[in-house]
Amino acid sequence: MESKSTNRLKPVVVRRSRLRAFVIAVVAGVLAIAAVWFAFRAETGLERLFAVSMTVFFGFAAALALLSGLERTPLIEVDEEGIVDRGSPVQAGRLGWDVIKRIEAKMVGRQPVLAILVYRPQRFVVDLPPDRREVAEEAIQRYGTPFIIPWSGFDQRLEDVVERAEAFRQVYQRQS
Repeated sequence: MESKSTNRLKPVVVRRSRLRAFVIAVVAGVLAIAAVWFAFRAETGLERLFAVSMTVFFGFAAALALLSGLERTPLIEVDEEGIVDRGSPVQAGRLGWDVIKRIEAKMVGRQPVLAILVYRPQRFVVDLPPDRREVAEEAIQRYGTPFIIPWSGFDQRLEDVVERAEAFRQVYQRQS
């Protein structure tokens, strides 16, 4: 984890998984083509209407998945200054290590999530728009933090990111 020559940790950048997005795009594209084929073979107007609606739906899903796969903006960045959050409903931006208590991997049902536990979580909710504020307040009540990031479709393992983030946090605590 640590580079022996510089004795520094390497920053972590987490993005959406391109492979997952492109697989979804291909599957949705194939289903859209199958719906077009079905539309040409349909015998009744109702079948044709159904096929056209499925073509539009799967075409739209394929386009969104393709755009998602092309998007390379990092959702989470971890470095010596803190964590940049673009993946939680709060989307707080930079969170310095001075406001972070710890980073944990949790399970919510069957869904793994990254929980960034902070000191005084309510202060991050004050300036949010009403819809995001409501989600953040619910997350604080359920998990004790507004920074809950569902871990699906990312290009790195949750356990690796938690381990590296905790290493950065511990280095910061030793220095301060």
